[in-house]
Amino acid sequence: MGAVKRSITAAAAVHAPAPLVVAVFSADPAVAFAPALMSGARRGPALVATLTMELPAGGAATQQVELRVGPPEPVAEGATSFSLTWHALGRERLFPTFDGRLLVVESDAAGGDTELRLEGEYRPPLRALGAFADGLVGHRLARASLTAFLRDAARRVDAEVARRPPNFTVL
Repeated sequence: MGAVKRSITAAAAVHAPAPLVVAVFSADPAVAFAPALMSGARRGPALVATLTMELPAGGAATQQVELRVGPPEPVAEGATSFSLTWHALGRERLFPTFDGRLLVVESDAAGGDTELRLEGEYRPPLRALGAFADGLVGHRLARASLTAFLRDAARRVDAEVARRPPNFTVL
């Protein structure tokens, strides 16, 4: 039997225009996902990011992941997509993998926020046992962790846009 895949989505707002958000992700996704790596330390074309999962009994578990972000692709008027995948570095069998995309969606409202949306599929760890646990509580924890991860990225993008000159763009 093949590994179970579960669909998952998460969203967060960035308080900057979509073209500037796309420019930040295009220039260096480490700004949003792996700020400790902005000095240039990378794992080839991939980033090493840290994911945190809040545990039901309190506390949290963290895991470093190898994260790959693809180039920008316009997918609709006012929306740009970046492919995004990750897998655990160490303890691979105990941590889910993710394969999906990051969407940057322009707001329809004047002066509105830009929406960041992660959508894709993850494979729960530990095969049948992991799929069972994922059905009980794991999917809810995965969604909460993904949302927190995306909100942290949104805050970093907001800070980066505010730090850059008003005319900054990426060609």
